[in-house]
Amino acid sequence: MSLSPDFSKKDINKNIDRLINEGYEVARKASDGDSWESVISLLDEFEFRFERECSVNSHLNSVMFDEKFNQEYEKTLPKISKFYSNISTNKELFKAYKRVLDTDLTQQQTHIVNEAIKGFQLSGIDLDADSKEEFKKIQERLTVLSNTFSNNSLKSTNEWKKSVSKADLPGYSEDQLSKN
Repeated sequence: MSLSPDFSKKDINKNIDRLINEGYEVARKASDGDSWESVISLLDEFEFRFERECSVNSHLNSVMFDEKFNQEYEKTLPKISKFYSNISTNKELFKAYKRVLDTDLTQQQTHIVNEAIKGFQLSGIDLDADSKEEFKKIQERLTVLSNTFSNNSLKSTNEWKKSVSKADLPGYSEDQLSKN
């Protein structure tokens, strides 16, 4: 696996769908685990690849701001949000983390597992089914709104102009004003 991200435009929806399906399979395997290697390491390796893909897509969307690419990118956001919501409310995965906590871990590993367990709790692992669904919908909507806000900010920044005349720039010589 190359550590260099792929910054070429590509079928981002297809790639995200493929990675999400792989992520569910990794989470299923990790849910059966009971050690740092069979739970945390397995998920961490996948999350690195998934986050890299999501980060590259986000970066491309920001720096290129191509309307067609943005439309494709926006289609991925609800999928990604739903994936993370489903993973963070996966009771079997939550139980696997708790099993790992009962193994022989270093102080740093214990901290990481405790923080992950806290993350599950903050993501609504203990909510009833209806509340979980409502929480997931809110998270999905927030993801889309956040992207819309970012796009509007970028458009505003790119469209802003200020015209100045020579009179607005006293103290500059003709030579200084003619430089790029």
